[in-house]
Amino acid sequence: DDTAFLLLNREDLVTVSRLVKAHFRKFGLTVHCGDKRVENSKSKTEVMFIPGNGIEATPEDTEDIMLNSHEYFSFCDTFKYLGTTFTSDLDDSADIKKRIQKASGAFYKMSKVLKDPNVSHKMRIRAYEANVLNMLLFGCESWALKKEDRRKLEACHHKFLRSMLGISMLQ
Repeated sequence: DDTAFLLLNREDLVTVSRLVKAHFRKFGLTVHCGDKRVENSKSKTEVMFIPGNGIEATPEDTEDIMLNSHEYFSFCDTFKYLGTTFTSDLDDSADIKKRIQKASGAFYKMSKVLKDPNVSHKMRIRAYEANVLNMLLFGCESWALKKEDRRKLEACHHKFLRSMLGISMLQ
């Protein structure tokens, strides 16, 4: 259903985009594209330009990829794939911020159980790891962490643990 291609230049992108659309058609599959003949027609298939280190994208770099006289693929700055947000600057900070928000929401929803002193520490930790911690770290194997991002993740994790154990920073 989903796929990704990594290409080194725009010329290859145009060529491969046309080939993929034609090849999928041979199997009766559709690659969703925009149509310039239809007002407000948007391309469901998106393309992302990731410039090299120290290089800024020009308007020409991110012009629509024309597949024929009217069909096109459009460019995007961010997209979500399997729960991970990718950005054209390859900065994982936005994805990490979303992970922290999702984990905080999960922690809040489970807080009665996670903070309940009648539930054993072992069970609370298992529930925390299975739900909240997995949500916090989902996709982390592909992150290129900055010190600040790591600090935010650790602070979030420690805040959850303190809350579960009833430890206040003011004590």
